[in-house]
Amino acid sequence: MGRQVSADDIAPGLERCEPWPEVETVCAQHEMRLPGEPACRPVGAACPADGWPADLPATGVVYVRPGATAPADGSRTAPHPEVAAALAALPPDTTTLALAVGEYPVLIGVTTSLTIRGACPEQTILRGDFIPLYTEGAEVIRIEDVTFRSSTMGRLTLRDVTAELYRVVFDNVGLDFDGPALVAEDIVMRSRGPERGSALSLFGVGDASLRRILIEDYDGDGVVLGGVGIRSLTDVYLRRIDGVGVSGQGDIALERVVIDDAVDNGIVTLGGGRMTDVVVRGVAPRHVSSAGMVLGGDWVLEGVHVARAASAAIIFGDGEVVVRDAILEGTPVADGSLGRAIVLGPGAALVANRIVIADARDLGILVSRDTTATVTDGSILRIGESLRGGFGRCVHGQLGAELSLTRVLLEDCTEAGVTTYGGSVGTLRDVRVSRVRPTGCNPVDEACIGAAGIGLLALGGGALDAERFVIEEAALAGVIVVEGGDIDLRDGTIRANPIGVNVQDPTYDIGRVMDRMVFTDNGTNLDSSALPLPGATAMEIGGGP
Repeated sequence: MGRQVSADDIAPGLERCEPWPEVETVCAQHEMRLPGEPACRPVGAACPADGWPADLPATGVVYVRPGATAPADGSRTAPHPEVAAALAALPPDTTTLALAVGEYPVLIGVTTSLTIRGACPEQTILRGDFIPLYTEGAEVIRIEDVTFRSSTMGRLTLRDVTAELYRVVFDNVGLDFDGPALVAEDIVMRSRGPERGSALSLFGVGDASLRRILIEDYDGDGVVLGGVGIRSLTDVYLRRIDGVGVSGQGDIALERVVIDDAVDNGIVTLGGGRMTDVVVRGVAPRHVSSAGMVLGGDWVLEGVHVARAASAAIIFGDGEVVVRDAILEGTPVADGSLGRAIVLGPGAALVANRIVIADARDLGILVSRDTTATVTDGSILRIGESLRGGFGRCVHGQLGAELSLTRVLLEDCTEAGVTTYGGSVGTLRDVRVSRVRPTGCNPVDEACIGAAGIGLLALGGGALDAERFVIEEAALAGVIVVEGGDIDLRDGTIRANPIGVNVQDPTYDIGRVMDRMVFTDNGTNLDSSALPLPGATAMEIGGGP
């Protein structure tokens, strides 16, 4: 599901997967629209003319119709008028409770394994202001084609039971599950009240599968995943969530999941897993920091797209992460947050292939505290300084970090293209650094002198080794070598800079930066002036921006 659309606004020739178009779609309460679907559709089938669920089993069915007046025996011709009466008189061989269209304003207690079938979600309404249904002693419960509705903020609570939910609407009702296993398919969850709470909280010790889920307009978190087991979310859309979109731990698999307009964080998980075609757009900070994704553990991310996440697109904690075919966009210029793209916290190891970072601020990639980052076939474009002032570097390594860039384009960085500091080491192969702007300048003010504008810089024990590279149009200098920083250059081209290489350490071996080098169209190819340098290190991030 989804489609490939042009992303020329990010980079020429780039395409991105659009599993969900970023447009407002107003659906009726019993309708949904999910990734790949052209329009709203009913959650379940249309309501039948006779008001009864279709395709019921031939035996084991007890019938309920609100307002039924004939003496009840639970048959189709003599249904019970209330759910409570039907449950109190269930024959031993009952497998299915069939609910006709109508409203059921009662608390339902299920004590035996049972399937509850409504006629259709549009007109089969289970109303309960606090807990519309609970289970006690049942091993398996299956709920189909109904709407749970509350005038306050009810909670459907399923504990110590294996549950299956199909074609169910939650109208101002949340779901709490804590049991052996859960399957939920074709589910709509909406909230109309100010009560704060998660839409879906999932715990337990077994696997859980959520497919074709729409959650929108919730005053709280979207999906909270806990417990033990595989948590699988497929074709899930969360929109306007006044909290975290998806949070949890354990083995999590997300496929075609879209989160629009969450608060603080789009996705926060600690246990590792896999994401395929996941989109997070528009994360607003309520507190000090926010991010599109905050991930701990081992992860594989394919086809991820993060846009407009306030403090950082993705923050990686302890664990190994593989990222392929990802697009990370920044925040609007008017947003006062940092707007970084990738932040690697302590213990993280990143391997990124075919990745585009565009229009971030402050830092494109931050590699810190004994972490490693390997980027192959990537583009880091238009990294501006934050509105707090300073930085704008495309890549920065610090405090013992190791970074490797191969076949990477760094274009329109601010202050510096690549910097290393504090024992960090950077290896560059087939890298192009083009146009490094100074800080403190309006982008349209070509006469501004500003500060810095350096292609490559190693400070305070940092090191850089570059081979087969191009550095061009840096505002101050292509490369600056200072005391305490190690830089080695081979088979490179430095062109169209005011200064090609500036060596400020008089004891430095010039041969280390002149091995088969080509200098063209620079104001000065080799210089030893004491040029002004940017700050030694980026702002520390303790697990978050």
